[in-house]
Amino acid sequence: MKEDFTSILLDGFATWRNNPWICVPFILDFLAVIVFSILYFIAVILVLGILGFGVFSLFSSGQPEGMQNLAPHLMGGLVIALIIVLALVLVYYIITILITSFFTAGAIGMSKEAIEKNKTSVSTMIDYGRRKMMSLFAVNVIISLVYLLAVVIIVGVFIGVPIMLGFSLGGDGLMGFLFILPGLLLLILCLIVLSIVFAPVQYALVLSDLRTIDGLKRGVSFFLENKLFVFLLWLIISMISIFVEVLNLIYRFAVEQLPTILSLIMSFTGLLIYLVVLLVVVTPLFTVWWSRLYLARTGTGDSIY
Repeated sequence: MKEDFTSILLDGFATWRNNPWICVPFILDFLAVIVFSILYFIAVILVLGILGFGVFSLFSSGQPEGMQNLAPHLMGGLVIALIIVLALVLVYYIITILITSFFTAGAIGMSKEAIEKNKTSVSTMIDYGRRKMMSLFAVNVIISLVYLLAVVIIVGVFIGVPIMLGFSLGGDGLMGFLFILPGLLLLILCLIVLSIVFAPVQYALVLSDLRTIDGLKRGVSFFLENKLFVFLLWLIISMISIFVEVLNLIYRFAVEQLPTILSLIMSFTGLLIYLVVLLVVVTPLFTVWWSRLYLARTGTGDSIY
């Protein structure tokens, strides 16, 4: 039975309120990414430090004529260093997306169980995370590439092509404004449209137990079949997110006006409150809403409380 939009929001809120365990995947995801990031950057700094020390020793111990012989190789070394840095960034991106994919799949699975049975457990998170992590990771990579392609095309058309044609985009020239402003507006519009179209994809993949490409197709099809519902939920979630961020910015601005010690204490307290709101309230609630919308509009749930 298909629910109306108001019922999806109200019943979804009730499901979230009665199942506080749904926040666990998001807390674990946050902690896992933080711990991995710290360890990864420490390892990267150590490796780069050792390499840098070796290069410095090589240059500092060389004779002037040797320095001249080494100079032509400096550019090649810089290129290699850039490639290494890009590779390290790519590895970091892949691992963090894998971590997040595991916990996101688990959270969606917990939401499904809570909606259908009015209760859920952490074991459900582990089960869904284990089964759907790789598929969700792959679909997230595909979506990221689509975003990247859109940015490259729009930037290339509105900035790259004019430069190739000899137009100057610098300074306060009118030509620069005429090219950059429409391109910026189109880029923002394109990213918004893509975010709405792709919003149901990860839920379709997990809730319908599909593979990567099938999940991507089903998610986009769900948007096409339920454009108004998807847009309204996306709009409400965006407004709530913006409201939370604005409150956080106002709080931070007010805290900065306090004496140093008190400002530090209040900043730390505000950060904790912000994380609790984000990880315990906002993100789990959004996940339940999206899950309930998908289950209600497709009728794939066993039963909906």
